[in-house]
Amino acid sequence: MMARLEAELARPDPDDGAIIDFPRGEAPLVQAGNLRGIAVAYTRHYGLVEVTDDAGSHFQWFLGSQIKRLSS
Repeated sequence: MMARLEAELARPDPDDGAIIDFPRGEAPLVQAGNLRGIAVAYTRHYGLVEVTDDAGSHFQWFLGSQIKRLSS
């Protein structure tokens, strides 16, 4: 939970509107570049993706144009 809070505080554009969470159980699987993860929240232009890799789980912001939805 702390990692999520840190990611929200470090968002690329704080003036991009409110952070909107996907409803529980409805967060889509997405791909951003070569990373896959779960989109957990979004603003007007950015998406917050939870990525799990060899280093563990972390949250990262991506421009909406970089995110491809893989499932609903």
